Amino acid sequence: MESLTWHALSRPAKDEVVCGDSYSLQIIPGGFLAAIADGLGHGREAAQAAAMAIECIIQNPSEKLDLLAKQCHRALIGSRGAVLGLCRLKENQSMWEVLIIGNISIRILSDKKIRPIALRGILGYRFPPNLKVQQWPCRKNDVLIMHSDGIREDYSLDFYACNPKYPVNLLTNLMADTLGKQVDDTTIIIARPNREAVQCPN
Repeated sequence: MESLTWHALSRPAKDEVVCGDSYSLQIIPGGFLAAIADGLGHGREAAQAAAMAIECIIQNPSEKLDLLAKQCHRALIGSRGAVLGLCRLKENQSMWEVLIIGNISIRILSDKKIRPIALRGILGYRFPPNLKVQQWPCRKNDVLIMHSDGIREDYSLDFYACNPKYPVNLLTNLMADTLGKQVDDTTIIIARPNREAVQCPN
């Protein structure tokens, strides 16, 4: 991955010690893979389920997204269960790939706003019968925004996400502060390809 600026933020729900979400963003040959897992409920058991899903992804970041989801599902059987969002940029093919199971929000700000469709299901309990990885062309200056359901669906900050004058670490914190639900765990990833490859500081 030649150029990527990104930042992620994860916060527990009010009065919880640990966050029931987990995330990863891995640079892989020809692009990157971003993931958010949200364990059902709150607390340690939710955190464990989310972490198990992300561990599967970290171990196999170049695997096909549908196969990755199946591996996560098998790993989470007997756990609290989790929902999952996966987004891969195949830079060498100028292509986005997205797979969402459950209520993870993913949108790509491109020449138009791309809103992938989420499949119903819970990893570890109910796996979607017909997986379909969605694809879109990647264009210069596209921006990826992913978040768990601890963030309200609100697009008022998308303009700032597209403007490189606003650092992505500032935007993730701003989204968490203004759109976050105190009663739920919160995780956000914002990634801008085609820029200097660096994870912004907290």
